[in-house]
Amino acid sequence: LIDTFDQKLLSSPEHPIVLPRRRPDARIARSVAPATAPLGVMLPYTPVHLLLLDAVRRPLVMTSGNHSGQPLAASLDEARRDLGDVAEAYLTHDRDIVARIDDSVVRVAPDAALGAAAASGGGATILMRRARGFAPLPVALPVATPMPLVAVGPHLKNTFAIAAGRDVYVSPHVGDLETLETADHWRATYDSFRRLFRVEPAMAVRDLHPQYLSTRLAEELGLARIEVVQHHHAHIAAVAGEHGVRDPVIGVAFDGTGYGDDGHTWGAEILLADLTNYRRVGQLRYAPLPGGDVAARSPWRVALGYLSLEPGLSDAFALAFEDVDPRAVETVRRQVARGVNSPLASSMGRLFDAAAAVLGV
Repeated sequence: LIDTFDQKLLSSPEHPIVLPRRRPDARIARSVAPATAPLGVMLPYTPVHLLLLDAVRRPLVMTSGNHSGQPLAASLDEARRDLGDVAEAYLTHDRDIVARIDDSVVRVAPDAALGAAAASGGGATILMRRARGFAPLPVALPVATPMPLVAVGPHLKNTFAIAAGRDVYVSPHVGDLETLETADHWRATYDSFRRLFRVEPAMAVRDLHPQYLSTRLAEELGLARIEVVQHHHAHIAAVAGEHGVRDPVIGVAFDGTGYGDDGHTWGAEILLADLTNYRRVGQLRYAPLPGGDVAARSPWRVALGYLSLEPGLSDAFALAFEDVDPRAVETVRRQVARGVNSPLASSMGRLFDAAAAVLGV
């Protein structure tokens, strides 16, 4: 059963995907979203959904029409080209898809975070992905922008925003900016936003990282002014702005990775910050990250980086390398010792990776 507040979210006009916790006795196949406590649930919100469900008379397991990291297919030709290896049949429509847009995803905040709302029998929602039904409705800013601008967004899980005055229009979820197709999708969505809201940005705002594709997108816009924002200051300023806070705050940003002012990889920072400036007052201890981004996909590499800080604890780290070729471990160990492609990282996400490896997870 789904509780009353989740039911209200499911049947709201936006019809988002809702993330209730899975019951231990739920009659859901183990292969559906394995190893996750919440389960994405949604109700039909278009006539074609209703017709399909009326025909099959059972719940359906559904996913978006794209490979991971790629834009959604917006035509039958694209679907046949990109999804032919996973789709055996296609349900088509006589109406064209004008804009690629994901379903919005929301969840209810844990009881401890609900406060007065929980006491009154209501709830508080966290918008995990702002897309269909919510975007591109404007979000109010606590202060007006000095000129129309575009914030091009992050490298992963990209959305961009166009701001004019005190209104900011956040794009639907674009995806990870790691392919030419996603970059083209970003450009097309940006052009449609400019036309739709009749805003011509005079300034671009980008992440501090010089190699992100979003950095290149900002530069190719040809605007007279480009502002650079540190990744974790952006996180903290966004939360402050969301709640209308303009005074200085102590912000704690626990994250995977973000390019730091000192050229190292940040990701566990305590910043004294306001909406425009910040000072770093605390951090997680730096550790080598052998292979850079490769380490995020091979947690044993991260464990080796942390072991280099305390070599005397090698016995406690044994499980991290149990299923890894000893020759690979030795090669990466030398890589760390020589500082070859081993950027320093203060990342909470990577610390969790290392801990998982050390625990044999």
